[in-house]
Amino acid sequence: MEPLNDDELSELLHQWQAPHAPVRLDARVLGRERLAWWRWLLSGTIRVPVPAGILAITILLVSMYWALSARPTAEKPARTVTLSDFQPVKQLQPRIIRSGYEGQ
Repeated sequence: MEPLNDDELSELLHQWQAPHAPVRLDARVLGRERLAWWRWLLSGTIRVPVPAGILAITILLVSMYWALSARPTAEKPARTVTLSDFQPVKQLQPRIIRSGYEGQ
């Protein structure tokens, strides 16, 4: 068989027909198959670059830690002290503590 020239190849190319795509592939490419929003939440994906995902998770964890640790602890309110609460000392026992360096 002799090689074909350009005109013969061009004519042969015009006669050729591409095979049909499978129905499922055609529906996915053309967007005919759409999932319900609730179904997409269960099986859908969102593509995010790894560094952006790590940064987002880190920010989320730090903000949760900060929010939980910044909570005020439940303390009993301090009792108000007045001068009538002070009582005199019943027995005074003074104690003298001398330094060990006084005699030197």
